[in-house]
This record gives sequence, C-alpha cells and structure tokens, in this order.
Amino acid sequence: LDDPQKNCIKGKHYPEDQLCLKLHASTGRFKLLFSNGGYAAFRVQQNATGTRQTPSEIRRRLSDPKTWANFFDRCQKTQREQCGPRLSESAATWLHGLRRPEVAALLRTTALKRFPQDGIVQYYMARYLD
Repeated sequence: LDDPQKNCIKGKHYPEDQLCLKLHASTGRFKLLFSNGGYAAFRVQQNATGTRQTPSEIRRRLSDPKTWANFFDRCQKTQREQCGPRLSESAATWLHGLRRPEVAALLRTTALKRFPQDGIVQYYMARYLD
C-alpha cells in the first residue's frame, strides 16, 4: 500500500486528481481499466495519439455513452457481480464529489440496466431517488 506519510494526507489529494477526469475523456491515449468511488486505473496505449481537448470537449465526452461503452462491456465481463456495485459507487462519487450529474446519470442508468436485480445497485438507486 501507499506510504500514508506521503499519500494519505487529509486534504492533499482531491477526487478530481485521483479519478483523473481528463483521462476518462481521452481520445485513445489512455484505456480505463478499473474505476470505483475512490480512484480510477488507466493503461497508456502504445502507439496511440492523444489530442489536447478544451474543457467543453472534455465535458461533452464525459457525458457521451460512447466514451464509456468499452469500459462498461469490459467491466461486466471481467468484474461480473462486482461491476454493478462499482458503477453505482462511481455514480455517487461523480454526483456528490465531482459535481458531474450528467456522468453520474449515465453510470447509474447503465448499472441499473445491466444489473437490475443487484441489491447494492438497487440501494444506490434508492439513495439517489430519496
């Protein structure tokens, strides 16, 4: 685990930094491997070229289902029953911590659509609707 003296200083690391907002909107340079409510992990793609994006382009790409489609498929296939709860946890973080309701809505509706019988997905949906 990370050295708490260096990496767990309260207030030093903000959710925007730990979740790498710009990387989620990457146009091919980075591949999202894992995400939950606390952090995201990416892989640098070999031979991929990324272009600099404006804040409005990043905002648009973050709320575009196509940006997330491959990650959703991979999550469902590799994480199986943990995928829905992680998507739901991520949705709560995007809504409350990152103040990005459009991204949260996309994650939440995808979790509910793909995992409608999952109790944790239902719990997060109920909390959102409450």
